[in-house]
Amino acid sequence: MKRLRYKKPLEVSLTGMIASSMDGGHIDNCISIFEHMKAHCVPNIGTINTMLKVYSRSDLFSEAKELFEDIKGVDHSGTTIIPDGYTYSSMLEVSARALQWEYFEYVYKEMSFSGYQLDQIKHAPLLVEASRSGKVDLSFLVVFCN
Repeated sequence: MKRLRYKKPLEVSLTGMIASSMDGGHIDNCISIFEHMKAHCVPNIGTINTMLKVYSRSDLFSEAKELFEDIKGVDHSGTTIIPDGYTYSSMLEVSARALQWEYFEYVYKEMSFSGYQLDQIKHAPLLVEASRSGKVDLSFLVVFCN
Protein backbone atom coordinates (compact mmCIF):
# COMPACT_ATOMS: atom_id res chain seq x y z
CA MET A 1 0.00 0.00 0.00
CA LYS A 2 2.98 2.30 0.45
CA ARG A 3 3.50 2.39 -3.31
CA LEU A 4 -0.10 3.31 -4.09
CA ARG A 5 -1.50 6.80 -4.31
CA TYR A 6 -3.04 8.15 -1.15
CA LYS A 7 -6.00 9.67 -2.95
CA LYS A 8 -8.32 6.71 -2.43
CA PRO A 9 -7.32 4.71 0.64
CA LEU A 10 -10.81 3.24 1.11
CA GLU A 11 -10.82 1.70 -2.39
CA VAL A 12 -7.31 0.33 -1.92
CA SER A 13 -8.09 -1.11 1.51
CA LEU A 14 -11.34 -2.76 0.44
CA THR A 15 -9.75 -4.17 -2.71
CA GLY A 16 -7.01 -5.65 -0.53
CA MET A 17 -9.64 -7.20 1.72
CA ILE A 18 -11.38 -8.72 -1.31
CA ALA A 19 -8.09 -10.15 -2.61
CA SER A 20 -7.24 -11.58 0.82
CA SER A 21 -10.66 -13.15 1.15
CA MET A 22 -10.29 -14.67 -2.31
CA ASP A 23 -6.87 -16.09 -1.44
CA GLY A 24 -8.41 -17.61 1.69
CA GLY A 25 -11.25 -19.15 -0.31
CA HIS A 26 -13.96 -16.99 1.24
CA ILE A 27 -15.88 -16.10 -1.91
CA ASP A 28 -19.04 -15.02 -0.10
CA ASN A 29 -16.97 -12.52 1.87
CA CYS A 30 -15.48 -11.15 -1.36
CA ILE A 31 -18.93 -10.50 -2.75
CA SER A 32 -20.13 -9.01 0.53
CA ILE A 33 -17.16 -6.64 0.76
CA PHE A 34 -17.67 -5.61 -2.87
CA GLU A 35 -21.35 -4.83 -2.27
CA HIS A 36 -20.41 -2.84 0.84
CA MET A 37 -17.78 -0.99 -1.16
CA LYS A 38 -20.27 0.01 -3.86
CA ALA A 39 -22.46 1.57 -1.17
CA HIS A 40 -19.61 3.75 0.12
CA CYS A 41 -17.33 4.52 -2.82
CA VAL A 42 -16.81 3.90 -6.51
CA PRO A 43 -14.83 0.72 -7.21
CA ASN A 44 -11.75 1.38 -9.32
CA ILE A 45 -10.50 -0.76 -12.19
CA GLY A 46 -8.27 -2.69 -9.78
CA THR A 47 -11.30 -3.70 -7.76
CA ILE A 48 -13.20 -4.65 -10.89
CA ASN A 49 -10.31 -6.82 -12.04
CA THR A 50 -10.10 -8.47 -8.63
CA MET A 51 -13.82 -9.24 -8.66
CA LEU A 52 -13.58 -10.70 -12.17
CA LYS A 53 -10.90 -13.02 -10.84
CA VAL A 54 -13.17 -13.93 -7.89
CA TYR A 55 -16.05 -14.68 -10.24
CA SER A 56 -13.78 -16.69 -12.53
CA ARG A 57 -12.54 -18.89 -9.71
CA SER A 58 -16.11 -19.42 -8.52
CA ASP A 59 -17.69 -20.23 -11.89
CA LEU A 60 -19.97 -17.19 -11.63
CA PHE A 61 -20.11 -16.24 -15.30
CA SER A 62 -23.36 -14.28 -15.19
CA GLU A 63 -22.09 -12.10 -12.32
CA ALA A 64 -18.82 -11.45 -14.14
CA LYS A 65 -20.63 -10.61 -17.37
CA GLU A 66 -22.98 -8.24 -15.56
CA LEU A 67 -20.07 -6.47 -13.86
CA PHE A 68 -18.11 -6.25 -17.11
CA GLU A 69 -21.07 -4.80 -19.00
CA ASP A 70 -21.95 -2.38 -16.18
CA ILE A 71 -18.54 -0.75 -15.96
CA LYS A 72 -17.91 0.01 -19.61
CA GLY A 73 -17.91 3.76 -20.17
CA VAL A 74 -19.96 4.51 -17.08
CA ASP A 75 -19.30 7.83 -15.39
CA HIS A 76 -19.61 7.53 -11.61
CA SER A 77 -19.74 11.11 -10.37
CA GLY A 78 -16.69 12.21 -12.31
CA THR A 79 -14.89 8.86 -12.34
CA THR A 80 -15.04 6.96 -15.61
CA ILE A 81 -14.06 3.31 -15.41
CA ILE A 82 -12.33 2.08 -18.55
CA PRO A 83 -11.52 -1.62 -18.97
CA ASP A 84 -7.81 -2.33 -19.35
CA GLY A 85 -5.95 -5.28 -20.86
CA TYR A 86 -6.19 -7.22 -17.61
CA THR A 87 -9.96 -6.65 -17.48
CA TYR A 88 -10.40 -8.05 -20.97
CA SER A 89 -8.07 -11.00 -20.29
CA SER A 90 -9.95 -11.82 -17.10
CA MET A 91 -13.29 -11.71 -18.89
CA LEU A 92 -11.94 -14.00 -21.61
CA GLU A 93 -10.88 -16.48 -18.93
CA VAL A 94 -14.31 -16.32 -17.26
CA SER A 95 -16.04 -16.86 -20.60
CA ALA A 96 -13.82 -19.80 -21.52
CA ARG A 97 -14.24 -21.41 -18.14
CA ALA A 98 -18.02 -21.17 -18.51
CA LEU A 99 -17.85 -22.40 -22.13
CA GLN A 100 -19.54 -19.18 -23.25
CA TRP A 101 -17.77 -19.04 -26.61
CA GLU A 102 -20.00 -16.47 -28.26
CA TYR A 103 -19.32 -14.04 -25.45
CA PHE A 104 -15.63 -14.98 -25.58
CA GLU A 105 -15.57 -13.90 -29.23
CA TYR A 106 -17.42 -10.67 -28.41
CA VAL A 107 -14.96 -9.77 -25.64
CA TYR A 108 -11.96 -10.67 -27.76
CA LYS A 109 -13.13 -8.45 -30.60
CA GLU A 110 -13.88 -5.61 -28.21
CA MET A 111 -10.45 -6.04 -26.64
CA SER A 112 -8.79 -5.85 -30.04
CA PHE A 113 -10.78 -2.81 -31.13
CA SER A 114 -9.85 -1.09 -27.86
CA GLY A 115 -6.17 -1.47 -28.71
CA TYR A 116 -5.27 -4.29 -26.35
CA GLN A 117 -3.58 -7.49 -27.40
CA LEU A 118 -3.95 -10.89 -25.86
CA ASP A 119 -0.82 -12.50 -24.47
CA GLN A 120 -0.88 -15.43 -26.86
CA ILE A 121 1.65 -17.44 -24.91
CA LYS A 122 -0.35 -17.20 -21.70
CA HIS A 123 -3.75 -17.56 -23.35
CA ALA A 124 -2.97 -20.04 -26.14
CA PRO A 125 -5.04 -22.78 -24.45
CA LEU A 126 -8.06 -20.46 -24.39
CA LEU A 127 -7.72 -19.76 -28.10
CA VAL A 128 -7.36 -23.46 -28.90
CA GLU A 129 -10.46 -24.31 -26.85
CA ALA A 130 -12.41 -21.49 -28.49
CA SER A 131 -11.44 -22.79 -31.89
CA ARG A 132 -12.31 -26.39 -30.98
CA SER A 133 -15.75 -25.35 -29.79
CA GLY A 134 -16.69 -24.71 -33.40
CA LYS A 135 -18.90 -21.87 -32.25
CA VAL A 136 -16.30 -19.13 -32.46
CA ASP A 137 -15.00 -17.64 -35.68
CA LEU A 138 -11.38 -16.92 -34.92
CA SER A 139 -10.51 -15.81 -38.43
CA PHE A 140 -10.24 -12.29 -37.05
CA LEU A 141 -7.20 -13.48 -35.05
CA VAL A 142 -5.07 -13.35 -38.16
CA VAL A 143 -5.85 -9.66 -38.57
CA PHE A 144 -5.31 -8.66 -34.94
CA CYS A 145 -2.41 -10.91 -34.00
CA ASN A 146 -0.05 -10.12 -36.84
